[in-house]
Amino acid sequence: MWLRRWQAYLFPGAAEADDGFRRQIQRLGATGLQVAGGVTIGTTLFLTVGRFFVQPEPETLRLRLIEAAVMFALGSLNFLFASWPNAARRARTIAVCSSLVTASTLILFSLLITGVAPSYEDFIPSLVTLVLLVSVAAYPLRPAQSFAMGLAMCVIYTVETSFIHRTLYLGSGPLRTNLLFIMMLSVLAAGLSGLLYRQRYLSYVSYERSLQAAEELREAQTRAVMAEQSITIAKIAAALSHEMNNPLGALKSSVDTLLLLTARQATAPPEDHCRLVRLQSDLRKAAQESIDRLSRIVNRMQRFSNLDQAEVQEVDLNQLVEDAVALTRANLPSRITIETQFAVLPKLACRPSQLSSVFHGVITHAVRALGESNGLIHASSTTSPGGVNVIIDHDGLPLRDDQMTSLFDPGFQVTGDRIATGNWGMFGFRRMVREHGGDITVESPLPENEKRQGTRFRIHLPLHTGLSA
Repeated sequence: MWLRRWQAYLFPGAAEADDGFRRQIQRLGATGLQVAGGVTIGTTLFLTVGRFFVQPEPETLRLRLIEAAVMFALGSLNFLFASWPNAARRARTIAVCSSLVTASTLILFSLLITGVAPSYEDFIPSLVTLVLLVSVAAYPLRPAQSFAMGLAMCVIYTVETSFIHRTLYLGSGPLRTNLLFIMMLSVLAAGLSGLLYRQRYLSYVSYERSLQAAEELREAQTRAVMAEQSITIAKIAAALSHEMNNPLGALKSSVDTLLLLTARQATAPPEDHCRLVRLQSDLRKAAQESIDRLSRIVNRMQRFSNLDQAEVQEVDLNQLVEDAVALTRANLPSRITIETQFAVLPKLACRPSQLSSVFHGVITHAVRALGESNGLIHASSTTSPGGVNVIIDHDGLPLRDDQMTSLFDPGFQVTGDRIATGNWGMFGFRRMVREHGGDITVESPLPENEKRQGTRFRIHLPLHTGLSA
């Protein structure tokens, strides 16, 4: 177990078999080039200005300015490579090369300055440490790459110090203590790289899992909302069936009676003809009234479902609320009364089927809240600055605090061995209203000055919903 864990830390290359993680590592590499370039330029500027004020040393100024110019150029090259279209694919290779050139430059100028200020050779280990740690932090290097880069810096240090000492007689040559320090630093850099690389991979896996969970939750929300809507449609279908039964029954009775009177008129005595004609006229009127009532029901359903019209259009919200109330009344118990009071509203560009579903759902929620008790539901509309309001309230028991806070939060309720959805309908209604730029607010209990208990839903919609008909 521990061997596999260490292997995963030190040799994590298999993780990049995942295309998504590999692309993320490539993006981090390109970003790391910019970070390293900024650190190089910023550190160089800080050290150059700081040395000028703290320890001017005019005799080393020329070499220090040349060193600063070279470091500025290397930092600028990092930015240039980062803007290269294919930089992401080659970012780590460019990063390692840039770090080695930077370390080589700093070691070289430190050795050259020792001819004037011998103490500068003591800064070499700290400079190598700075370059190596910045590289580990900025670039998504694997442990083996960080260790190889540290060993390469060790070789560069050995070659440069030996060459400068033998040719220019500057410096002390490669010191064993410095070599040991750089090698130890290489091991440390490899360990840090392994830790950072592992954290990046675990963060990526966690992010992917969260995306998958979010997608599954979205699908569950969609299924739950569809289930709630199916229940609503079933209730509407029951109400429609109940409302259509009366005119259909009257129409059937009128037609059957008309056929019977027509057959009887052919054999009836002349003195009965006038009476039969009057009866036929009354039956035709009754049939026409039934047909007109059926036509109104069909028109109401067309407005409610918006099946034969464009999805977005300008409509009268009062008509949508009135249709929702009419559909609810069809199956409404006699103990519950619905009253309406509408103000004159401007037409609103909206999705009528969605808002009709919202109004019907909120009214149905009020009916359920009244339960088995007698009650009153009041539906009204008002105007407000920049928008309109549809207000639906009832005088049933007010909501509890926990119900208020979770009214629009979708969830699941466990009852025995059954799992049912909870609040998904209200969650979907609020989402539909917000898609129109509005919102649903709830007030429960009602203000004391109204001298009655209950709950009020206020559906606010702006005059300009952002939808075009």
